[in-house]
Amino acid sequence: MKKQYKAVIFDLDGTLYESHRFPLYLILRDPFHMRLLGSERISRKKIQGQHFKTAEAYYDELFKIMGDNAGVKWEKASKWFWDRYMPNMIRIIRTHYTARHHAKQLIDKLRSKGIKIAVLSDYAMVNEKLVAAGYQPTWFDGVYEAPAVGGLKPCPETFRNVCDFLNVDPKDALMIGDKMRTDGGAMQIGMDFMHVINKEKKRGAKKTDPSGAESKDLLWSEILRYFGV
Repeated sequence: MKKQYKAVIFDLDGTLYESHRFPLYLILRDPFHMRLLGSERISRKKIQGQHFKTAEAYYDELFKIMGDNAGVKWEKASKWFWDRYMPNMIRIIRTHYTARHHAKQLIDKLRSKGIKIAVLSDYAMVNEKLVAAGYQPTWFDGVYEAPAVGGLKPCPETFRNVCDFLNVDPKDALMIGDKMRTDGGAMQIGMDFMHVINKEKKRGAKKTDPSGAESKDLLWSEILRYFGV
């Protein structure tokens, strides 16, 4: 019997649109800042899952680590991130990607059942990225940037805060994302997790967390069928 959820929370990049070759497009957009590109990825991994009380505290730490890794000052790392990196991400999405097949129908179906819908992304400028991929932020009950609500996934406080904002118990909420290691962190607080896979060969066995939460590896088409789209 299918579980009746009160909220469904989507990851953005790789989930609401398929982000194949995204790292390559980032390099092609900004080949003269390879050190900063590499440093951003390394630095984010160092602080994944850590709890930050504010977005400012998160970005202060991120830019400090980035600067140290790339051999530049904090200010340069910050300026590059906001003036080049994030705008480039939006341009890449607009140019190379589009919303998942029947994503709007899925959103409408969930909302027609009274289910709250939200987006939780580890990156900034979530509204702008949604629009670039063909979505409208108004389709969702909440659009959240992880650093502003606790820290990068899989930080449990982040998932808990989003559930609180939506006024739902975690056991009544579902997380849908393409990364088991980060999005799957929702299971720590009792949320079920649907792991979006793009190829059948990536499918693994169903997993159960000690909290009782379950995860399944599903193709996007299977997620649509699960909700009757």
